[in-house]
Amino acid sequence: MARRVEGSSRLPLNSWQAEATLSSCGAYRWLLHRPIPSREPSSGQRRLLLFIGLNPSRADGRRDDPTLRRLQGFAHHWGYHHLVVLNLFARISPSPSLLCRCAEPIGVDNDQTLRSWFQQWAQHPTWDLWLGWGVGGGFRQRDVAVLNMLNDFSDQRGVLPPPFVTGLTKAGYPRHPLYLPSEVQRVAWAVRFLDEPHSAPVSDLPSPVWGAERSGAFHIP
Repeated sequence: MARRVEGSSRLPLNSWQAEATLSSCGAYRWLLHRPIPSREPSSGQRRLLLFIGLNPSRADGRRDDPTLRRLQGFAHHWGYHHLVVLNLFARISPSPSLLCRCAEPIGVDNDQTLRSWFQQWAQHPTWDLWLGWGVGGGFRQRDVAVLNMLNDFSDQRGVLPPPFVTGLTKAGYPRHPLYLPSEVQRVAWAVRFLDEPHSAPVSDLPSPVWGAERSGAFHIP
């Protein structure tokens, strides 16, 4: 299902089925959700993986694309039950180069959507946040703006697991998931106010604080 709405998409979703929420003009995607077929948790609490990418490609409520399929693979093997995908830039394009030619690549409601989900992430112990926008995140210093926005909610998160990355590019950006190796390490990201895109992004912790079942390397077939 693809919903076209005026305004940003806030919680809750209409359902926990596969869906995407688009702008009324269809040029922007605010969020995308996929249920993940994973083992039911003994606690009854279903785990959600919130991913922040660069910009939407062609995936919608019914159709997947290579990046989304890769994300679903990681989410399944890490034991999540839901995947929600947001982006730094909400403009839909299979080619990120369009962002440089677009007058409004961010989307007028994208910030409000991000804040809504960051707020929920800060309060849910079974939700994790993955940053993975790649080198394009430095365009218009958008990564700095979103990380500063995220910092507003980091104190609310308290002792719960911080955001994570699955590696960095040579320039220091969170690696995009599409070309990740099958075996990846999740590393805690130190949320702080940034003036530049590459200001000490990764925490000095030797390993993430997700507990034994969430840390270490994972093989993705």
